[in-house]
Amino acid sequence: MKVLIVDDEFLVRMGLKSIIPWEEKGFTLLGDAKNGAEAIDMFNETQPDILLTDISMPFMDGLELIRILKGKSPSLKVIILSNYDDFKYAQKGIQLGVNEYILKHEISPEKILAALESVTGPAGGSEFPAAAAGRKDYSTQLYHLMVKDNLSEQEKEDVLNTLKKDLQGSYFTVISMLLQFSGTEADSRDLTREETIEKLALETLKGKDFQVFSLLRKNEVLFIVNTSEAGGINERIKKMMHTVKNNTKQFLNRNLFIGISSAGGGLEELRMLYEQSKTAREQSFFSNDIMVCSEERVMEQDNGALPRLDMEQLNKLVKLKDTGRVEKFLLDVFDILYNLQSVAAVQNIFQRLIKDNAELFAANNLILNQQSFGDFSGFEDVRQYVIDVYKKNCLHNERNIHSVHITKSIHYLKKNYSDNISLSQLADYLQINKSYLSLLFKQEIGVNFTNYLNNIRIEKAKELLLHSNYKAYEIAKQIGFDNPYYFSKVFKETTGMNCQEFKRTSASLGHDR
Repeated sequence: MKVLIVDDEFLVRMGLKSIIPWEEKGFTLLGDAKNGAEAIDMFNETQPDILLTDISMPFMDGLELIRILKGKSPSLKVIILSNYDDFKYAQKGIQLGVNEYILKHEISPEKILAALESVTGPAGGSEFPAAAAGRKDYSTQLYHLMVKDNLSEQEKEDVLNTLKKDLQGSYFTVISMLLQFSGTEADSRDLTREETIEKLALETLKGKDFQVFSLLRKNEVLFIVNTSEAGGINERIKKMMHTVKNNTKQFLNRNLFIGISSAGGGLEELRMLYEQSKTAREQSFFSNDIMVCSEERVMEQDNGALPRLDMEQLNKLVKLKDTGRVEKFLLDVFDILYNLQSVAAVQNIFQRLIKDNAELFAANNLILNQQSFGDFSGFEDVRQYVIDVYKKNCLHNERNIHSVHITKSIHYLKKNYSDNISLSQLADYLQINKSYLSLLFKQEIGVNFTNYLNNIRIEKAKELLLHSNYKAYEIAKQIGFDNPYYFSKVFKETTGMNCQEFKRTSASLGHDR
């Protein structure tokens, strides 16, 4: 397979060319281009099979380049390298048929090789004949069978007869994905996010030995999997859904709550399977995992049995600055909520504790960046957030502007910035949930963990560039960048200049930056 590299940074191109033993791994590296125009000329001459390109380039960005080259060769495989984990870039990439994404700060020989092998692996054959058409033609019928209450027996019979003739198997599993529990499920307008997630999931599911039908509603993505055998299918589906969940978080910065039904024996059971998937999806909020429902029946949940919440007593404890009793009070409340296993109950209590108690925060002169319930990745994040807010109220003074976790994080990162630190490692050090720590960074500091750490490192790099004779790649290693080409990219995006330009500009101004 022939590979073409495109990136406007010299160090990036050199790094990519050198870290992979291309020929040994079965690839032919055709060369590298520093911009879209060069890439198009090289493409016309060499006809590569794989394009490895950055998104952010001058004159012609990577997405425009992909669009042009895909028009010339629809079979072209594309791997994107990017610092952007923003929704709009991933969305456009998926629409253009991008096969793999690698974030710049995660570049390694293993990551590059895994992406290359992924796009050159066996295609797996095409989907079953009815699958692609079925997703569009049958969505209304499937929606009626799963959701509608007002179908007559004759209408049900007509829908079943329409569907059965093109189905390949006798067993069905329903996968239910929810973007956030505070959203509205029934609204069908503006499904941009859901369509993108649908494409991510279909890319993962395609070519397997089953049919897949999809159905979109606002905030919800549904799949019906049709198979000829039920044995082991749900564990296979769960493994694939983990990939979808991780990709959605990484590239779209969205949390997905996923529930999988048991394997049912006919279309007549779709309504029950859908209810099972919703129950499993609800459980995923509490488990922080993808849940598979193995029950034949879905038990009714008592969402009305909310824990007693004595706000007057809680606020009195806050005013007394009794941190221990405040924490004990809240832990007892959340223990009851966990046993209820009702997201609606958790959201109700969250509303009362945070949204409806603003006067307490104002009385303590605490500016609270109010968090939307839909931003949390699960039950543990909600519990930790609420407890942190109330403890912060107890301890608040004008100098204390950060929570304990962020204060410790800042101190740790400034001391250990040269180490290979990940968000997971920092979360382990603080003994808190990784996703919750990510949320705290954005709320209290205004940037994500990676950007904050990179800013610390770039400030140190500027000092070393001005006051030492180290070369750029040596500085990169000293401040914690394993890949000098990634350092070069981050430095330019942070300062607006490359290392050489920064040194020249500083020298011409006659002072340090």
